[in-house]
Amino acid sequence: MAAITTVTPDSKRSPQRVGTRLEWNGKITGPASYDTGGSVLDAKLFGFTQFMGGGAFQSGGRTFEVIIQSPPSTAKLKAYVGTTGVEVASTTDISASVPWAILHGR
Repeated sequence: MAAITTVTPDSKRSPQRVGTRLEWNGKITGPASYDTGGSVLDAKLFGFTQFMGGGAFQSGGRTFEVIIQSPPSTAKLKAYVGTTGVEVASTTDISASVPWAILHGR
């Protein structure tokens, strides 16, 4: 299972406290070998202990979705071909895709 290991925060102050939660803004580099169902995101990589929500946007002709797992210390970044709703094929290199993401956690 390919885990996401490269994230680039928008600023040195990311994540920032927003009320009772933290918000992380930045870019996530896709994996060199995509896993069907999504690539794993570890909350620690973003300065969280658990995810509370979030979203990712389009990049490199792909649309991305953040799916919170159970337990919420992990999430998945799922990639689709354009806006078709068809998931990217397993083992596809999507490392050139660097979507912007906004994630919320604790």
